[in-house]
Amino acid sequence: MACGKKFTYDAGKITAYSHQSEDKWAVFIEDTLSLKTLDQCAEHISVCHTTAFFMRQKLLAFLEKAVQDDMLSDLIEADETYVLKAQKGIHVTGRKPRKHGETATKRGLSSEQMCICVAADRDNNVVTRCVNRAKPSAENIEDAIGDRIAENSVFQCDGATAYNKLVEEKHCVKVVLNSHTDYNKVYHLNTVNSLHSRLKEMLEHFNGVSTKYLNRYLAMFVALEQAGQSLFHPAVDTVRTMLSKVNATLPIRSLRSEGLLAI
Repeated sequence: MACGKKFTYDAGKITAYSHQSEDKWAVFIEDTLSLKTLDQCAEHISVCHTTAFFMRQKLLAFLEKAVQDDMLSDLIEADETYVLKAQKGIHVTGRKPRKHGETATKRGLSSEQMCICVAADRDNNVVTRCVNRAKPSAENIEDAIGDRIAENSVFQCDGATAYNKLVEEKHCVKVVLNSHTDYNKVYHLNTVNSLHSRLKEMLEHFNGVSTKYLNRYLAMFVALEQAGQSLFHPAVDTVRTMLSKVNATLPIRSLRSEGLLAI
């Protein structure tokens, strides 16, 4: 161009500055959402493992932006679930390396357990985010889901006091459900408990994920849930529509360092 600048038709989109064609990206997105391994994804589009790794991280980072503004309202369920801290691909220090499938060295909730806050409403809007280890504080709950809860909602949770501050600030009605005996057809935590099961199923399918990338994979889980399909038969077109609405510049060199979970 006369101005000396270079313009691309896909600026700000997932294919921007990529050496791979749109067709390869389409296949890669479908394979990733079908929970295929990284090597399977790489083989399917004839790229090396490293290229597939960066393509996956870019896809997950875009999905994280695609779902970051979703709000929960009206009848909301919230509860936490826990997964072991994982350091896949990183030299482990401070403890003996743990093989896949092994349990934590400490009993109960400890610094080895990553707390995932999960919240959902009855309109299939879901929020999942990890911000701390072990039992969450009121500040942790605020950081994880505070900006995603609409005011004057009905907030259902267990008896954890960590939710009290958020409920008060959002002027919500808190419904405490300590056990299944407190459930009825309206007030229950069945939705969020089901999300816990499906989330762990997805993470298990990947043989666990490195903790620093955990929130990116949680974003993919939310996208799949909102697409209204099972994990193994995703509504790819719906997710691709979500991706098309994201406008972001994510250089490859930043995917291993920026926006990662560091706790």
